[in-house]
Amino acid sequence: GRHANQVISLCSHIPGTSHYSSYIRIPISVNVRGACFRNTPAYVYNMHKLKEIASDKAYLQYCVKATDYFQSDEAVIKDIAAKIAKRYPDDSYLKVLAVHKFVARNLFYDYDELQAKDRQDDSSLAVVKRRHTTCRGYVSLCVSLLRAMNIPAQQLACYLAKPGQMIDIEH
Repeated sequence: GRHANQVISLCSHIPGTSHYSSYIRIPISVNVRGACFRNTPAYVYNMHKLKEIASDKAYLQYCVKATDYFQSDEAVIKDIAAKIAKRYPDDSYLKVLAVHKFVARNLFYDYDELQAKDRQDDSSLAVVKRRHTTCRGYVSLCVSLLRAMNIPAQQLACYLAKPGQMIDIEH
Protein backbone atom coordinates (compact mmCIF):
# COMPACT_ATOMS: atom_id res chain seq x y z
CA GLY A 1 0.00 0.00 0.00
CA ARG A 2 0.81 3.63 -0.21
CA HIS A 3 2.72 5.19 2.74
CA ALA A 4 2.44 8.72 4.07
CA ASN A 5 5.31 10.09 6.13
CA GLN A 6 4.09 11.85 9.27
CA VAL A 7 5.56 13.14 12.52
CA ILE A 8 4.16 12.66 16.02
CA SER A 9 5.02 15.58 18.30
CA LEU A 10 5.05 15.00 22.07
CA CYS A 11 5.04 17.90 24.53
CA SER A 12 4.78 17.98 28.30
CA HIS A 13 3.25 21.17 29.69
CA ILE A 14 4.33 22.48 33.09
CA PRO A 15 1.10 23.35 34.94
CA GLY A 16 0.68 27.02 35.84
CA THR A 17 3.25 28.19 33.28
CA SER A 18 3.52 28.74 29.56
CA HIS A 19 6.54 26.40 29.39
CA TYR A 20 7.02 22.85 28.16
CA SER A 21 9.42 20.44 29.82
CA SER A 22 10.08 18.25 26.79
CA TYR A 23 9.47 18.13 23.07
CA ILE A 24 10.00 15.03 20.94
CA ARG A 25 9.31 14.58 17.23
CA ILE A 26 8.92 10.94 16.16
CA PRO A 27 8.88 10.17 12.42
CA ILE A 28 6.37 7.50 11.39
CA SER A 29 5.04 5.96 8.17
CA VAL A 30 1.28 5.54 7.89
CA ASN A 31 -0.77 3.39 5.52
CA VAL A 32 -4.24 1.84 5.55
CA ARG A 33 -3.09 -1.05 7.79
CA GLY A 34 -1.54 1.15 10.47
CA ALA A 35 1.59 3.08 11.40
CA CYS A 36 5.22 2.18 12.05
CA PHE A 37 8.27 4.08 13.30
CA ARG A 38 10.80 5.13 10.67
CA ASN A 39 14.51 4.54 11.19
CA THR A 40 15.99 7.98 10.64
CA PRO A 41 19.76 8.48 10.18
CA ALA A 42 19.84 10.03 13.67
CA TYR A 43 18.16 6.96 15.19
CA VAL A 44 20.53 4.57 13.44
CA TYR A 45 23.57 6.60 14.54
CA ASN A 46 22.35 6.84 18.15
CA MET A 47 21.72 3.09 18.36
CA HIS A 48 25.24 2.46 17.04
CA LYS A 49 26.68 4.79 19.74
CA LEU A 50 24.77 2.94 22.47
CA LYS A 51 26.38 -0.34 21.42
CA GLU A 52 29.86 1.23 21.80
CA ILE A 53 29.45 2.09 25.50
CA ALA A 54 31.90 0.20 27.71
CA SER A 55 30.47 -1.85 30.58
CA ASP A 56 33.60 -3.15 32.30
CA LYS A 57 34.03 -2.69 36.06
CA ALA A 58 36.60 0.15 35.79
CA TYR A 59 34.34 2.16 33.50
CA LEU A 60 31.31 1.64 35.74
CA GLN A 61 33.36 2.82 38.75
CA TYR A 62 34.30 5.94 36.79
CA CYS A 63 30.60 6.54 36.07
CA VAL A 64 29.73 7.01 39.76
CA LYS A 65 32.42 9.64 40.50
CA ALA A 66 31.69 13.33 40.93
CA THR A 67 33.29 15.78 38.49
CA ASP A 68 33.27 19.56 38.05
CA TYR A 69 30.32 19.13 35.70
CA PHE A 70 28.52 16.19 37.35
CA GLN A 71 28.50 17.57 40.89
CA SER A 72 27.09 14.52 42.63
CA ASP A 73 29.08 15.21 45.81
CA GLU A 74 27.46 18.62 46.45
CA ALA A 75 25.02 18.82 49.38
CA VAL A 76 21.99 20.02 47.39
CA ILE A 77 22.41 17.23 44.81
CA LYS A 78 22.95 14.61 47.53
CA ASP A 79 19.85 15.84 49.40
CA ILE A 80 17.62 15.61 46.32
CA ALA A 81 19.04 12.18 45.46
CA ALA A 82 18.50 10.92 49.02
CA LYS A 83 14.85 12.03 48.99
CA ILE A 84 14.26 10.25 45.68
CA ALA A 85 16.18 7.09 46.68
CA LYS A 86 14.39 6.81 50.04
CA ARG A 87 11.15 5.90 48.25
CA TYR A 88 12.77 2.95 46.42
CA PRO A 89 15.46 1.54 48.75
CA ASP A 90 15.95 -1.77 46.92
CA ASP A 91 15.11 -0.98 43.30
CA SER A 92 17.65 0.84 41.12
CA TYR A 93 15.33 0.78 38.11
CA LEU A 94 12.61 2.66 39.99
CA LYS A 95 15.23 5.12 41.24
CA VAL A 96 16.25 5.85 37.64
CA LEU A 97 12.61 6.39 36.65
CA ALA A 98 12.08 8.64 39.68
CA VAL A 99 15.14 10.75 38.77
CA HIS A 100 13.78 11.18 35.25
CA LYS A 101 10.37 12.14 36.62
CA PHE A 102 11.90 14.63 39.09
CA VAL A 103 14.00 16.34 36.42
CA ALA A 104 11.15 16.45 33.89
CA ARG A 105 8.76 17.97 36.44
CA ASN A 106 11.16 20.51 37.95
CA LEU A 107 12.90 21.98 34.91
CA PHE A 108 11.64 23.60 31.77
CA TYR A 109 13.31 23.62 28.38
CA ASP A 110 14.86 26.97 27.49
CA TYR A 111 14.44 27.41 23.74
CA ASP A 112 15.89 30.95 23.93
CA GLU A 113 19.11 29.61 25.43
CA LEU A 114 19.29 26.99 22.70
CA GLN A 115 19.33 29.76 20.08
CA ALA A 116 21.72 32.05 22.02
CA LYS A 117 25.38 32.42 21.05
CA ASP A 118 26.51 32.45 24.68
CA ARG A 119 25.30 29.44 26.63
CA GLN A 120 24.65 29.55 30.35
CA ASP A 121 26.38 27.20 32.78
CA ASP A 122 24.56 23.88 32.51
CA SER A 123 26.32 22.01 35.29
CA SER A 124 23.98 20.28 37.71
CA LEU A 125 24.29 22.92 40.47
CA ALA A 126 23.57 25.78 38.08
CA VAL A 127 20.57 23.92 36.65
CA VAL A 128 19.10 23.21 40.10
CA LYS A 129 19.30 26.92 40.93
CA ARG A 130 18.05 28.22 37.57
CA ARG A 131 15.38 25.54 36.84
CA HIS A 132 15.54 26.09 33.09
CA THR A 133 18.08 24.70 30.65
CA THR A 134 18.70 22.88 27.38
CA CYS A 135 19.32 19.15 26.81
CA ARG A 136 22.77 19.25 28.39
CA GLY A 137 21.39 20.67 31.63
CA TYR A 138 18.73 17.95 31.85
CA VAL A 139 21.45 15.36 31.36
CA SER A 140 23.89 16.92 33.83
CA LEU A 141 21.26 16.90 36.57
CA CYS A 142 20.09 13.33 35.81
CA VAL A 143 23.66 12.00 35.73
CA SER A 144 24.58 13.83 38.95
CA LEU A 145 21.52 12.56 40.82
CA LEU A 146 22.13 8.99 39.67
CA ARG A 147 25.81 9.14 40.60
CA ALA A 148 24.84 10.52 44.03
CA MET A 149 22.80 7.30 44.44
CA ASN A 150 25.86 5.26 43.36
CA ILE A 151 24.13 4.31 40.09
CA PRO A 152 26.59 4.48 37.16
CA ALA A 153 25.58 7.16 34.66
CA GLN A 154 27.30 8.92 31.78
CA GLN A 155 26.47 11.58 29.23
CA LEU A 156 26.29 10.25 25.67
CA ALA A 157 26.97 12.25 22.50
CA CYS A 158 24.17 11.66 20.00
CA TYR A 159 22.19 13.41 17.29
CA LEU A 160 18.88 15.19 17.10
CA ALA A 161 17.09 15.04 13.78
CA LYS A 162 15.52 18.10 12.23
CA PRO A 163 13.91 18.08 8.80
CA GLY A 164 16.77 17.90 6.30
CA GLN A 165 19.64 18.01 8.81
CA MET A 166 21.23 16.41 11.86
CA ILE A 167 22.51 18.48 14.79
CA ASP A 168 25.20 17.22 17.17
CA ILE A 169 23.98 17.30 20.79
CA GLU A 170 25.04 15.76 24.09
CA HIS A 171 22.87 13.39 26.15
